[in-house]
Amino acid sequence: KTWVIAANWWMTDYMRIIFQYAETDLSGYPTVAALADPSLAPHQTNGFDGATIRGFGMRAQVDW
Repeated sequence: KTWVIAANWWMTDYMRIIFQYAETDLSGYPTVAALADPSLAPHQTNGFDGATIRGFGMRAQVDW
């Protein structure tokens, strides 16, 4: 699940600044054993660990 919110600030007709915030929830995905034989290392898995990723971005744009 991902959601994004953004805002544009037009300083003039030719210049703007863009702000963006995004958040992604990585829960609910299956994990699998990291090795072919899970008995060797049963605590190691591949897959998403239910993390939440957050990011902020900003961009300035000029049209000439």
